[in-house]
Amino acid sequence: MNQAVSIRHNFIARHKTTSIMFALWLGHFTIDSFSGIWPIYKTIANLDLVKAGLIATVAGFVGNSLQIVFGYLGDKGLNRIMLSFGVLFAGSIVFVPYVDNSNYLLLGILVMLTFLGSSAYHPSGTGTASTLTISNTGKITALFLSGGFIGFAFSQLMFTKIYTETGGKTAVMYIAAVVVAVLLLVLAPSSGKKNSLQDGFWQASTGVRKPLTFLYIVMICASGVNMLQVFLLPDILQAKSASTWMIYGGGHMLMVMGGCIGLLPAGYLADKYGPRQVMMGGLFLVGIAMPTVALAQTSETIPLAILLILLGACSSTCNVVGLTYGNRLMPKHTRTVSGLLMGTAWCIAGISTSIGGWLADPAYGGSPESALLWFNFAVGCAFLFCFLMPRASTLNR
Repeated sequence: MNQAVSIRHNFIARHKTTSIMFALWLGHFTIDSFSGIWPIYKTIANLDLVKAGLIATVAGFVGNSLQIVFGYLGDKGLNRIMLSFGVLFAGSIVFVPYVDNSNYLLLGILVMLTFLGSSAYHPSGTGTASTLTISNTGKITALFLSGGFIGFAFSQLMFTKIYTETGGKTAVMYIAAVVVAVLLLVLAPSSGKKNSLQDGFWQASTGVRKPLTFLYIVMICASGVNMLQVFLLPDILQAKSASTWMIYGGGHMLMVMGGCIGLLPAGYLADKYGPRQVMMGGLFLVGIAMPTVALAQTSETIPLAILLILLGACSSTCNVVGLTYGNRLMPKHTRTVSGLLMGTAWCIAGISTSIGGWLADPAYGGSPESALLWFNFAVGCAFLFCFLMPRASTLNR
């Protein structure tokens, strides 16, 4: 009898965990399917490259600077609200085609609302996923992040398809935001109160501040490089005279899907060998792959597709592995530390789009390819600070 009751409880627990993970995964898919729209819309609408980059930087700075606050609120009991309203706010970007292209202020507000929604969702989503199991956090975090990668991968193709088929009536995409927000309200945990934070984040970080600072710098550099790759990819492919499909979303999809493919192996290797070693390996490969893409003298789809998949796979390692390392540093503050490593790090990293837009603008003597090459210095910086971090097995938790 007791065995039957135990089996039933285990089944219910697994079913509940699966349902929560499904909702979190779908929410991440939806959030990031909105996040990839601005880089392609600025190309479709032929917006000023410097102004478009400045919008992404300012909106990213304002939105992501609040991510650690959103993470703290999730840890304090507002987890479900952060998840649901995050999706609704992120959907604001689908209304950009209804705005006059000369009205950069209103365009910027819509982009900023999208960043705010993304910033509200990510720390609570990542923190909740990491607490669903006491082991294999790398694999679980990788599974959660895969939803975002897949949504981000198809974001530009979905948007351009709906944009062209409906004559710019992209508001229909907001239905997905409403449906997913309701699903999260029903299935997501109501709060993070089970963590019962006895110490404040600053007090709890005593003893791990040095590796946390080094990790923070690594995440800034890696995130800045990733943002630049996404922002300039349509222009790089256009400069290479790639196919229309590649320019208007296909290349973006291939690069991000490459990143998705690299997530689970990275999470597995991080659990087995340690996150620091995996991050160093990934950064080393990014330092090779990025200039290869920039200097490739081909417009053929297959060679470019292979290069973009490899670049995405190498670039994705710091996302999953960095968060795994951070959660090992502060396991009782997962949402707050996720907000720190994603939000405020992304906030600072967002300046890469402004710098990249300036380096890529022909009016200032630049090009998209040369901008990508310059950012290999950021990859080297990330590798150095990753080397200085201690192995995760030596950390006192």
